[in-house]
Amino acid sequence: MNYKSLDSYLLSVVLLAGKHNDRELTGDLLTLKNKLLLEMRTICLGNKINIVTRIDKIWKQFVALSDGNTEVSEVMLALQLITTNKNKNKYKMITALALNIAKEHRFSKDEHIKNSKMLVHKFLHGEDK
Repeated sequence: MNYKSLDSYLLSVVLLAGKHNDRELTGDLLTLKNKLLLEMRTICLGNKINIVTRIDKIWKQFVALSDGNTEVSEVMLALQLITTNKNKNKYKMITALALNIAKEHRFSKDEHIKNSKMLVHKFLHGEDK
C-alpha cells in the first residue's frame, strides 16, 4: 500500500468535505467528493486503517507545511492532490472527474491556484519548488 497516495486522497476528501460544510457543493464536485469518500472508506476498512487517526496525522502534517499567510483555493488544492496522485491511473473515474472540473483553471495565473499547486508539490514530494 502506498501511504503517500492514500494520504493525498484522504486530504482531498477532508478539503472537499470542509468546503461542502461551508458552501453546499453541487454537480461534479459533489459527485467527486462522494465517490472519493466511498473509495477511501472502502480502502481503509479493507486494510484495517483507522481513518480518523490517519486523517488527523495527515492534517497535522499539512498544516505544518502550509504557512498561515498563504492563501489557497481549497477546491483547487483537492483537485491538484487527486490529479497528481501516483495512483491516478488506478482510480480513473475519480481522476477524470477531477481533471474535468480543473480544466478551466489549468493555466491560471491566479495566486490562490498557484499557491495551491506549490503546496501540493511540497506535500507530495517533501521539497520546495
